[in-house]
Amino acid sequence: MTDVSKTILTLFAVTSALFAKSTPAEDYLIYGIPNYPPYSVYEEQGFSGRDVELINTLAEQMNIPIRFSPCDWIRCLQLAKSGRIDVLTSVNRVKEREAFLHFIEPAYSISNIVFVVRKNEVTHYDSLLKFKETVIGREKGARLLDQVDHDSDIEKYESPDIVVLFKMLASERLDAVMGGDVAMKAALHNSGYGEQLALALYRVQVPSAYLAVARHSKRAEKHLNNLRAEMTRLHMTGQLARFSHWQELKN
Repeated sequence: MTDVSKTILTLFAVTSALFAKSTPAEDYLIYGIPNYPPYSVYEEQGFSGRDVELINTLAEQMNIPIRFSPCDWIRCLQLAKSGRIDVLTSVNRVKEREAFLHFIEPAYSISNIVFVVRKNEVTHYDSLLKFKETVIGREKGARLLDQVDHDSDIEKYESPDIVVLFKMLASERLDAVMGGDVAMKAALHNSGYGEQLALALYRVQVPSAYLAVARHSKRAEKHLNNLRAEMTRLHMTGQLARFSHWQELKN
């Protein structure tokens, strides 16, 4: 190789290195999205639902691209815990999750936690005490109500498929299936079990939807303060109420 060729290659290498250092890395956030109608819905052309609208609103205001990463709920939590995704929506705030998630105040929804039971037992389950010594199904990874989560007299069975839980309930292998009221109504309507199952009288209201940011993602940490500021701004200007009352507005 000639001295000229060596010089050209050396200059090319140095220039390439300098260019690489001076080119900013692409900025974006990865949103872990479960199929959780009507809040987050998988469609052929993409995604829709209340939480998708919220994420898109935040992205537009912050001028940052969002990459959607579909995952069932337990997988979304695992990915957030390892820092492989950056943000989650509709997250219930429980102590065990605070080790790996920042919860962004305020919660943007309050909902009723309900219990789906067999139709002939709707009136029987009129208090939490009636669920003692029962087996309750819930979505895998869900933490909905402390009184149930930490009650050793209530056995919990988890599945990533809510229809599987309804099938087990209808065949008397479970005593109830618990979840948020709007999501449970939608799932029951679409499952084909509406003639056999219904919502029990007992229900309890809880703050149920937080935006959560992965503590172990450097990319997410970079935008943490901006996300907090933008959620506060949406709340103070009344715009967050659109998401709190999203289902009523859609009806």
